[in-house]
Amino acid sequence: MSNILVERNFDPPMTRKKLLAAARNGSDCFDRHRVQWQQSFLAADGHRLLCHFEAPDAESARLAFRQAGAVQFMLWPFTPHVIRNECTANIIVERHFDTPQQLNDIQMQEEEAAHYLQLH
Repeated sequence: MSNILVERNFDPPMTRKKLLAAARNGSDCFDRHRVQWQQSFLAADGHRLLCHFEAPDAESARLAFRQAGAVQFMLWPFTPHVIRNECTANIIVERHFDTPQQLNDIQMQEEEAAHYLQLH
């Protein structure tokens, strides 16, 4: 299974109630394409939503979203990774790189930064 991140923007803002109703309405499409919701992050102002899904591949998730009636969305596969420390909060970090990066290199830099912060 692949980890898939879906980003949607809303104007007018999305409410929690509307979001739950949309999820119920699209559940058949997600089941059909074996797309499983993991967690969602709705911005405090309701204009931006990030959702984590597991799916056989990105195309299965795209099909499920289109068949569920989602018109505009961005979707891409990603690799979740964890910095091992005492923080238990969910944190999403968006980064832009000038050149492609290897996950191992990014993790090593983050572990070095975490170690540095613990020393200071």
